[in-house]
Amino acid sequence: MKQLTLILVATPTGLLVINRQKPPYQGCWNALGGKVELGETPAVGAARELFEESGLTVSPEALTTCGLVHWRVDGELRGDLFLYTCTTATAMPLPTATREGVLMTFSPDWLADPQNLGVVPDLQAMLPLFFAGKNGEWNSRFAGDRFLGLEATS
Repeated sequence: MKQLTLILVATPTGLLVINRQKPPYQGCWNALGGKVELGETPAVGAARELFEESGLTVSPEALTTCGLVHWRVDGELRGDLFLYTCTTATAMPLPTATREGVLMTFSPDWLADPQNLGVVPDLQAMLPLFFAGKNGEWNSRFAGDRFLGLEATS
């Protein structure tokens, strides 16, 4: 089973997101993150992925845990997604093209707007989890590539 991370970074100009260059959701805005490598804790993997995707250096201890999302596709558990937030005072030249996509910052309201079709659907559903800063556990359900919803585990 995959262990993945998703990090929402608050900067002086807004929340840092990436316009994905590769599937899934190519061309959509998503938080930064990726796979946890063998021997890494989720926080160490998140800090590494953040550096690889943006050049920002953050210690794993500087990350705030916001929860765990079990990623289910067609009823099958595909992986666990560890959610984190952090804040940086680093001003980045934006937009910035990287090997993963284009980095940019946006306001939380713009990212959370349900009419905004340019944001990865499950990220929009997870934004309240990041904003609340609670460390809970949820199930993210998909039918194929179609996002069905996010619900608290019981």
